[in-house]
Amino acid sequence: MKKIILCLILLLLSANLLLAKDPVWLQKMKQVKLLSDTYEDVVRIMGKPVDGSTEREYSEYFDFKEGRMFALFEMGCRVTQESNGKLSGYKVPEYTIIELSFSPEKHISPKKSFINLNGFTKIPVKYADDYSDGATPDDHRRAPFLFEYRNDDLGIYYFEEFGKISGIDFYPAKQFNNLLCSE
Repeated sequence: MKKIILCLILLLLSANLLLAKDPVWLQKMKQVKLLSDTYEDVVRIMGKPVDGSTEREYSEYFDFKEGRMFALFEMGCRVTQESNGKLSGYKVPEYTIIELSFSPEKHISPKKSFINLNGFTKIPVKYADDYSDGATPDDHRRAPFLFEYRNDDLGIYYFEEFGKISGIDFYPAKQFNNLLCSE
């Protein structure tokens, strides 16, 4: 009888490990409220930034056992080189979190319990030549081992390399497009 009880306990412990909660970095990503939380809120949730400073900056890195988190904060509506003369950014106060990205040290199998790609659009990633042969930026070729999975309704993006997830981004869902400076 003791052996049966011991076996049941071991079985339950094993099952508990298999059904473990989200990793700490993902729990923290989910706690952050994009377009609402301030720089100080993010530092309180994530911990001390990599550079050791808690002076407000427009971007920060946070290290976790499994990889590195990047946080991007709003600078205010502005025209940038990338925006082709149009306003970019969000109509939120300066130093409000607008994006979180996680880059795992070890790429993650999409079959992990915390990754559900249902409802995501799988998009092949394209790359360009170096243009020295006369190619233009429009002359892209498909990289057969690179894909992105995007769900604009949720504001989540996964980047896949060789069948494993190498990046996870949380960005404002399309329901918040009315907060874009260009709108």
